[in-house]
Amino acid sequence: LFSGYSLREISANSGVHGITMSRVCFQHHQSLKRLLKFIPALFPPPMPEGSWH
Repeated sequence: LFSGYSLREISANSGVHGITMSRVCFQHHQSLKRLLKFIPALFPPPMPEGSWH
């Protein structure tokens, strides 16, 4: 089925991959939250639809 791979290897690799992915997502989320604090200072509040000229 999985040529050359044992099921334990696959589950171990996917577990490590999941841990690193969640860590990356956490760091990305932290920087996003930090960025969201600065965005209102950079951009004016969103205009109503139709006034994008």
